[in-house]
Amino acid sequence: MLYHSQMLKLTETAVIDELGAISIDDLPDRSPKSSVRLKNPTPFMEKLWRCALYDVESNICRIDKGFYFAAGGRGKGWNGMVFTRDLGFSGILGLNRLYPQEMYDSIRTTREVRLSIGLRVDREHYHPDLPFEQEDLSEEEYKQKYGTNPYARRSDDVLWLWWAEDLFSQHFDTEENWTWLYETGNCCFEKLYNPFYNQETGLYKGQSSFVDIAGNGYPESFGLHTIKAKRNCLTIESSSTNCLYYKGMKIMASLAKRLGKEEEHGDWERRAEKLRNAIRVKLLHPDGTVSYFKHEDQHLEQRQHCLATAFAVICGVLDGEAARDAVKDYPVAWWGVPLIYPFFPNGKCYHNNSAWPFCDAFFLRAREKALGIDESARELALLARSCRGDTFHEWTNFHTKIPSGKSAQLWTIAPFIGRCCSMGLVDPATIA
Repeated sequence: MLYHSQMLKLTETAVIDELGAISIDDLPDRSPKSSVRLKNPTPFMEKLWRCALYDVESNICRIDKGFYFAAGGRGKGWNGMVFTRDLGFSGILGLNRLYPQEMYDSIRTTREVRLSIGLRVDREHYHPDLPFEQEDLSEEEYKQKYGTNPYARRSDDVLWLWWAEDLFSQHFDTEENWTWLYETGNCCFEKLYNPFYNQETGLYKGQSSFVDIAGNGYPESFGLHTIKAKRNCLTIESSSTNCLYYKGMKIMASLAKRLGKEEEHGDWERRAEKLRNAIRVKLLHPDGTVSYFKHEDQHLEQRQHCLATAFAVICGVLDGEAARDAVKDYPVAWWGVPLIYPFFPNGKCYHNNSAWPFCDAFFLRAREKALGIDESARELALLARSCRGDTFHEWTNFHTKIPSGKSAQLWTIAPFIGRCCSMGLVDPATIA
């Protein structure tokens, strides 16, 4: 549980970086309902663990049909809206382990919401070049009506298959659940995903995973906060989202085989391999690094995206020497892993000029797989340093190196819990 580098240290009583120390006394004293505890923890980790569990519990929203998790801010962030991406990545990174029922209910809730809405969007996201149906609502009216954003801002939705397969494998291994997952996956491909497939390139169009459309995580030439900008961000072919499609297809192939659908298993395997080849041929730079995305005019963006690189390795698009080439020179700093490398020249922060702790976690786990090294202690230290001024913040400002955004952020907490579990630090006697 200890980490030591020149500019970042995790000790028994503090995490210390270039900004100073976050000590035990700086952490709030929390009493979570969960009785799960660590085995022989350091004093700092013991207190941080209780903070993590408390923050997870504070983000549970109860509805008539069960539960779902809010994304952050102790249930108050974004008015409790349903965010498949935040919940899915949180489950994959660690919450599936300790909160199976809440995650199960969250999966069901997100699928009901997403499939009931389909490709209907508000006036502010409609563009005739995109496969959407316009609803005569403002963006705010849309969110109030449906409790979520339109698919225009969720075009990496396919990640839910990874989330669900990981959860069901651990806790809900029944034929009924696998059948539901396969049938729902087929429905999602038919209604939501297939309209974004580009037959000419063999890739899927859509935003880069997690990077909000029309924001500062894309070139300024795309525009900002306009319908044209939103359209431009949905006509690219992003590496991260295409890697998630590959992962989803491999899961669908596995489900078809599990359910005795041999012909469909073969179809999914062929689709997955075709997509894998397209990614490797069309979305890599000559030096083997992964491009952020391919522009609509088919030229490669020279920048990289840490999630694109991480997913290419973790999801199996790249392996062996190709995986090593992709990750080995991507920078890892004491304050985090740059979300975009190099940053865009404008000085604004959020998706640009930033690192996000959950992305750090995915990238470090990809480094482990590709390079055969142990990044667990560094990951814990980076997650701990996000707790400067309250706990588990969203993102880190590159200019100041200060953790920023909402606290109690679900997908920042999740890798902390998941890494503690994978390291064998959790006391099994305390798990009900």
